[in-house]
Amino acid sequence: ELKKEKNFDAHLNRGIVYSIKKEWEKAFADFEIASKLNPNSDKLHNNRGFAYLESGNPNLAAKDFIYLINKYPKNPSAYFNLAIAYQKQNKFSEALEYARKAKSMGQSNADNLIEQLLKTVAKK
Repeated sequence: ELKKEKNFDAHLNRGIVYSIKKEWEKAFADFEIASKLNPNSDKLHNNRGFAYLESGNPNLAAKDFIYLINKYPKNPSAYFNLAIAYQKQNKFSEALEYARKAKSMGQSNADNLIEQLLKTVAKK
């Protein structure tokens, strides 16, 4: 069990390093191994979600952030990150809904996103 946990940490951490370097194929290969070792890891879902956002896969990012919201419904940053994923998918009303939810829960940087989304929605 300890070996499994060390392997999980090693793959997760290497995946994060590859993400920072924008070496997506390597990053997602490590995240895949990590997810097989510990599929319920919050760190995995959060970091993989960000990597999906950065690599242009907001639909996959949304899945990771929804997982975190379901597990931790009082975590404002998960709502904020989901709002960004929806914004990148041009799902502006959903993005606005989750950005407002994040703000109501105390996410301090939600104001800028809400303002941006309101301008985008007003143009349509």
